[in-house]
Amino acid sequence: MKILRERILTYRSTLFLQVLLLVNYIFSFLWQAYLTGVLGNIIYGKLFMGDKLMFTLACLLDLGYLPTAAAKWQSVGKEERQQLFSCVIICKLLTTLLFIGVFFLFNYAYLHLELTDKINYLFFFLSTVAERLVADFVYRAIHKMYLLLLFNLLTRLSISAGLLYFVRDAASYAAVALIFAGGNLLLLLLSLLPLLYQHFKLFTRVSAAKVKAVARQALLLSGDKWALLGFNLITFLACSSGKLSSESVSYLVLLDLLMLTGRKVVFRLGESFYVHLVHTRDFRWYTVRALCLFSAVVAVLFILIIQARLFLTLLFGEHFQGATQYLQIMAVGAIFISFDALLAYPLLAAQGLLKQLNRACCSGIIMYAAILGILYFSDCLNALNLVLAYTAALFGEFVFNLFFLQKYHLFHSNGYNEERSVYEG
Repeated sequence: MKILRERILTYRSTLFLQVLLLVNYIFSFLWQAYLTGVLGNIIYGKLFMGDKLMFTLACLLDLGYLPTAAAKWQSVGKEERQQLFSCVIICKLLTTLLFIGVFFLFNYAYLHLELTDKINYLFFFLSTVAERLVADFVYRAIHKMYLLLLFNLLTRLSISAGLLYFVRDAASYAAVALIFAGGNLLLLLLSLLPLLYQHFKLFTRVSAAKVKAVARQALLLSGDKWALLGFNLITFLACSSGKLSSESVSYLVLLDLLMLTGRKVVFRLGESFYVHLVHTRDFRWYTVRALCLFSAVVAVLFILIIQARLFLTLLFGEHFQGATQYLQIMAVGAIFISFDALLAYPLLAAQGLLKQLNRACCSGIIMYAAILGILYFSDCLNALNLVLAYTAALFGEFVFNLFFLQKYHLFHSNGYNEERSVYEG
C-alpha cells in the first residue's frame, strides 16, 4: 500500500513536472522563432553565443543538488530540512563564485569581449544564476510542482511580453539579455515567497562538514551535468575557432539550444523517478514504463527527422532551412540521450552505481574532444563534421551505459544490488 501511494504521488508530481517543462519548452520555441525572424541569423548567432556559454558554465551551479536534496528531504525532520536547504544554497553560492572566476579567466584568455558584449554576457549570467537558485527540489520533494508550474508560467508570460514590446528589430538586440535576466529574477522571487510565508528559515547555521557532505553527494550524481559542461564547452570553442562561417555558427547555436532544452526535459523526467526509486527500489516497475516512454520519444524524434525542413521553416523561417541536415543528425543523437536519461541514469544511480555513470559520461567527452582535435588540426573542421562528431560521442556514451545496464541485469530482475546507495548508511 505504501509503494502504491508513492507511485501515485510520483505520477502526479511527474505529470506537473512534465507540464512545467512542456510550458518552458513551448515558450523557448516561440522565443527563438520570434528572435530569429526579428534579429536575423547573423546577429542572432552572435548574441546567443553568450547565452550558450552561460548555459554551459551553469552546469557548475546545478551539479547534482536537485536529486540529492529532493531524495534526502523526504526522510528527515523539519530542522534537518532547513539545514539541508541552507547547505544546498551555500553550495550553489560557492559554485556561483567559481562560475564567475571561470568566466573571467575564459574571457581574459580567450574571448576578449567588447563592452557591449560584456554587458550582454553579464545579463545572461544574472539570468542563469537566478534560474539555478530556484529551490525547485523543495517543491518536488513535497509534491507541490503545481506551484512551480504557476510561477514559471507567470515568468514566461512576462518575458514574452518584454520581448514583443522592446525587441522589434535587429537594433534592439541588446534588450534581449536584460529581459531574460528580469524574468528569471522574478521566478526566483516568486518561488521563495511560499517558503517565507510558511516561516521557513531560508538560512540556518550549518557546519562545514554538512556542506561538504551535500557537495560530495551532489558531485557523485553530477555525471550528466559534467557531460553537458564538457560537450558544450568544446562545441563553444569549436564555434569560436573561426573555421566555421557565421551562418553555420548561427545554425549550430540555435540547434544546440534546442538540444540542451530537450536534454534537460528528459533528464529532469529521469530525476523525478530517481527520487521514487531511491526509497522504494521499485526497479522492475520503472523499467517497463521507462521503455514505453523511451519508445514514444523515439517515435517523435523519427517524425522530426523526416520533417526536419518543414519544422525549421515553420518555426524559424526559410533562412534557417540550411540547418536541416544538422537537425536530422542531432535528432539521432537525441535518441541516445533519451536512453541515458530515462533508463541508465535513474536505474544505475538509484542503486549507487555512480562510478559507472560518470565513466560513461567521461568516455563521451573524451571521444568528442579527440575527434574535434583531429578535425581542427587537419583543417577538416566544419559544421557538418562537428555535428557528426557530437553524435558519435553520444553513441559512445550510450554504448557504455547499455553495457552497464546489461551487466547488472536491470532489464531482467528487480535489479537490487548490494552496493550501497549514496544515501544509505
